[in-house]
Amino acid sequence: MRFTVSSANPFDRSFLSTKLLSAGLACGATLWLCAAQPLPGQTAASSTLGTTPASDVRSLLTDIKDARRQADLLNQALGAVTASNSAPDFLKALHLHLKTFEPTSSDKDASLGIEYDYDKAVTNARLFGEENPAYLTLNIKARGNVSFDEDNNPADFLQSGVQFHLWQFFGQTDEDPVDKNGEPVADRVFAELARHKGKSGQEIRASPEWQNFVRHAFDNDRSDFLYDVAGNLSLESNQTFSKKQLAYGLEVHATARVWDPNSVASKYNILDWPFALTRTLGGEGFQPRGRFLPALMVGIDLVDPAGNTDRFNIDPDKSAYPRFKAEIVFRSKVVEIAGKPIWFNAGYRYFQEIGASPAIRAANMDSQHYFVASVDLLLNITISYSTGKLPFDLRDQQVWALGYKVTF
Repeated sequence: MRFTVSSANPFDRSFLSTKLLSAGLACGATLWLCAAQPLPGQTAASSTLGTTPASDVRSLLTDIKDARRQADLLNQALGAVTASNSAPDFLKALHLHLKTFEPTSSDKDASLGIEYDYDKAVTNARLFGEENPAYLTLNIKARGNVSFDEDNNPADFLQSGVQFHLWQFFGQTDEDPVDKNGEPVADRVFAELARHKGKSGQEIRASPEWQNFVRHAFDNDRSDFLYDVAGNLSLESNQTFSKKQLAYGLEVHATARVWDPNSVASKYNILDWPFALTRTLGGEGFQPRGRFLPALMVGIDLVDPAGNTDRFNIDPDKSAYPRFKAEIVFRSKVVEIAGKPIWFNAGYRYFQEIGASPAIRAANMDSQHYFVASVDLLLNITISYSTGKLPFDLRDQQVWALGYKVTF
């Protein structure tokens, strides 16, 4: 991978490219905000389901698809394989949260802003493996928070760059579960419930029998596992690009999903215990789930701090330094209301400079801890809380945020 710039200062070109990317994302979000609609799932109806109106069939089979894709592990793998470069597919990779930041410190006012996350595979190559092939993928990635008041951004750390991924997914496909004869189990269950005269697809969908089937449809499936080794080059900056640095290094990601509710991974997934309890409010039994295991990332970067002005005020040494980083991400279903799930999300990020100078350590600039938790409510509304600091932050802060998620 080679990058060529004509400017004498490499940050000039990086600044311009990243600024154009940020501007493009913001303009695209504005133009599409009112028109953005979720894409309906497309599934062919079998002969058994053919007696039900198409809308009822889609409603029923969407339950199965949603249950299969809970915790997003399969979506992550499918999205990396589908490396289409059409304009709509580029836009689908963009996830936006329109947010109101409410810092808890008395010297900060509330501010409006946007949290963005963009991860698009632009090309991939199948390397090895038949049943579970491994892929080499080139991704464009960007994430951060942009406040409409640039002087009042409580999460002022933007990352934009490219990554080469070597990844492999071990697990099930996107198909519906089948019985020992190879027939879709959903067809049989639906046919049994449809014998109740006058039952529409929506009424069947609301029945305890169907909901219980959906919850346990994949209990006998083998576990899923995804590993991902990524080499990355990224520009890290604050919102105004007055502070910036280059980071390049290696990351290792691992995610697992265990379907068997009686497995050790399910029973002792202690992060899911509180939500196993809240799910009982929606009619489910108390059952911690291995499908909601946390995802892990560890990595090491070589950081060139050439544009980090705060750092040079403490230590004038402009040489690159190694940095360890780690992240854990957790997502679980809180409860289901009228077929609509409410999700809890949490993430913890850690950065540690290796071999930091005494001056950097004394200024507490050698390590950063950042925790954020959020709840995805109905109508795409999100409430979140964050605490800690990220690179470029000089002190810890606590922030509440109310947001609205936009899906293209």
